Amino acid sequence: MIERAVFFLLAAVLLTALPHETTALLAPAAVHELGHIGMLRCLGGQIDSFRFEGRGFCLSFREPNELWSSVLIAFAGPLAGLVFAQLLMLLHTKTGWSWLRLCAGCSALLSVFNLLPAHPLDGGQILEPLAAALWGGKRAEQILRISGWLCFGLLFTAGLLLALRGYGFALLAAALFLLPEQARRQCSH
Repeated sequence: MIERAVFFLLAAVLLTALPHETTALLAPAAVHELGHIGMLRCLGGQIDSFRFEGRGFCLSFREPNELWSSVLIAFAGPLAGLVFAQLLMLLHTKTGWSWLRLCAGCSALLSVFNLLPAHPLDGGQILEPLAAALWGGKRAEQILRISGWLCFGLLFTAGLLLALRGYGFALLAAALFLLPEQARRQCSH
């Protein structure tokens, strides 16, 4: 019980001490991960560790050894984020607080981005077992490599065009986030 109290105290401090933009990114990331954790627990899985790495928050866990459990766990994060975005927008319409709209947008964007069918994203985690069940493991690996490189290529191209037109580098950065995993998967085969 002390762990929960410490968590909520830390969350309260972070939400009040950090700039609005930072909390508008952290809150959706936390809800996203809690979606994964909640589904994992509902399905009887065990969490081994939770850590932050260069590619984001990472959970190590043992899940029930069933096709649908891994798909549901992967999908639960983006789903939680989309529901969170909707709730925040409802609150925004009632209160007019601009932070709620900013946070809702970040949550929706994070959720949609995570559904792209490329590793290490949730979309890749969803596609992999489904493709393996339909076409076998070797074909699933090929499908994932192709979809990962397509996602990277499309994001990179769109990001470069937007950056050249003065709209910032966010989409280009998102593409570059995917690059190391796509290259690793390509080299391992």
